Amino acid sequence: MRQSEGNVRRGMNRHLFLIVDVSKIRFDQLLPFVESFIYDYFDQNPISQMGIIVTRNGMAYKLTDLSGNAQRHAESIINTEEGGQPSLQNALNMAGVSMNVLPSYGSKEILIVYTVTQETYTKPLKCLKTQR
Repeated sequence: MRQSEGNVRRGMNRHLFLIVDVSKIRFDQLLPFVESFIYDYFDQNPISQMGIIVTRNGMAYKLTDLSGNAQRHAESIINTEEGGQPSLQNALNMAGVSMNVLPSYGSKEILIVYTVTQETYTKPLKCLKTQR
């Protein structure tokens, strides 16, 4: 059996929102990595929950709510449309609002898969940090 390293906490409830920029042409190159991440995440964190938010056309869209169904997440990201300009601020706001109602005993995490950041988004990031 593998030994735990340092600060690894087994059995901890993790809540992750995966924010994916689907506005660029390179999304088809990122897709296999995102799909692989989804399955690997649930393989390593079986009691965790994930939700997916995509950003395109200046908007954020919640593809999936928080759940432990890796197959549903992978199918949703594969079947999504791409195009337009991203909006990281809208996606972060959506994730923050969705995580506001979660219990405090689990971790709240956001992973951003973003091709190019055109602006600095310090204000929404600071706001999310204070909501812990």
